[in-house]
Amino acid sequence: IQGILFEKQILPYVVSANDTLFFFCLILLKNHTVCIIMIVIFIFNLFGVIYLITASPISLSMPTVALRGLVVFPGMNISFDVGRPKSIAALKAAMTGDQEIFLVTQKDIRDDDPSYEQLYKVGTIAKVNHVLRIPNSENIRISVEGIRRAKLCSVLLKKDYLVCEVKPKNDSAIKTEKHDYSLALVRH
Repeated sequence: IQGILFEKQILPYVVSANDTLFFFCLILLKNHTVCIIMIVIFIFNLFGVIYLITASPISLSMPTVALRGLVVFPGMNISFDVGRPKSIAALKAAMTGDQEIFLVTQKDIRDDDPSYEQLYKVGTIAKVNHVLRIPNSENIRISVEGIRRAKLCSVLLKKDYLVCEVKPKNDSAIKTEKHDYSLALVRH
């Protein structure tokens, strides 16, 4: 096994095929001391791979839309209008790529060009489902589905549209007894 696919990246597997072959040869030779050492090394390497799989992935650069008075949560399907030229440019950049965009709420809805300090530090990575140009208007209506929460690390580019460095968060599962309640909160 040469690698494990995780979040569109190949992470190197710690134990190579040669180490595994050597491990099984030692078992066949019945050299107990060396076998125990190799088993311990193999287990530590296995835990290292498990940690790499469960750890948060590295930061991503994503086109970003600053939302006014709106919060999008993971699992939520919502439609809203996009009108600012920077937001429309960010949407177009997302559509030419993997159709994922980072949605973060701005602190002051009156601000037309929010800076890093004027954005909340946690937002949602969303998948753009539909884009509809509104007749007789420059606005665009989009339908998105929230995928997962992410932390805003920095603003990388602010000229044509917002590009932010974000780090996806590992959300814990909702307890079974609160699942229906939490779904009702997201719907309303």
